[in-house]
Amino acid sequence: CLAWPERIQGPAPRLDLARHATLTFEEPDVVRFPALQLARRALELAERNLDSREAGNALRMLSRIQHHRGQPAEGLASLEASLEKARSIQAPYETAEAHEAFAELAGPDGAVTASAALAHLFEAQRYYTQLGARGGLARAEREIARFEDMILEESGTASAVTDLAPVPGDRDPLPVGHTPPHQF
Repeated sequence: CLAWPERIQGPAPRLDLARHATLTFEEPDVVRFPALQLARRALELAERNLDSREAGNALRMLSRIQHHRGQPAEGLASLEASLEKARSIQAPYETAEAHEAFAELAGPDGAVTASAALAHLFEAQRYYTQLGARGGLARAEREIARFEDMILEESGTASAVTDLAPVPGDRDPLPVGHTPPHQF
């Protein structure tokens, strides 16, 4: 594995599984190898979190479908559930994506006001910034500019936009040790 796809020449002969008629496995000795229990527990937690992540992603998709089918209240409920799922497993990238998705529900027939969408976009921007997720940050900033223009056009005053902007340093940092699951 260390030199893959090349092979490292070592002192042992190459393993030929065809020459061995049977392979016998025994129950692992967890007393001699206590890290096995830790590894099993970590795998269980990872599977549970993956299920929660996938459920959050599915809820976000369901929200889009409900919105496009003319069910804005149901779409909003699904999106709020997606956001709560991401927060519950402390998944900051998925939390940012859920905040960003609120902007999709904004509009004249939507369940989210432009100012509420802008507040969610500021949250997405904060998460993406702290994660160093350049792609997500660029998307959020484009949407922020679009909603700022929309609110400015509707209200006719810049204070309507600046009142919604977050105060720098006003928020707690994100949980440490999390990285975005996507390449940027």
